[in-house]
Amino acid sequence: MVDTATGSNGNHDQIRMIAEAMAESMAAKYAPPKAEVPAPLKWAAGIASGVFAALAVAGALWIANTLQSTSDTVIRMDERMNRFLTDIDDLESRVGDLENYHKEGRGR
Repeated sequence: MVDTATGSNGNHDQIRMIAEAMAESMAAKYAPPKAEVPAPLKWAAGIASGVFAALAVAGALWIANTLQSTSDTVIRMDERMNRFLTDIDDLESRVGDLENYHKEGRGR
């Protein structure tokens, strides 16, 4: 209850202080101790994460380079195939002309 003369909540304030003190003592008594990570382990984790990040970037660059190289190879293969097909068409035309020449009897 609020003391009308002083305007304070004396009992509630005291109960709250006692409850907080009990909670702090219970937490200190029963809570597990905070585990501290050793500094060398922190350094090792930092270095490992940096190496992993560098490997990830290197892997991404390697994949991009490989894809570009593969694309260039496919373009060259396509150009060669087109030249090859043009050469085959030319050879077929020449063979056809030669066959017609011999069919007409001029080759004997």
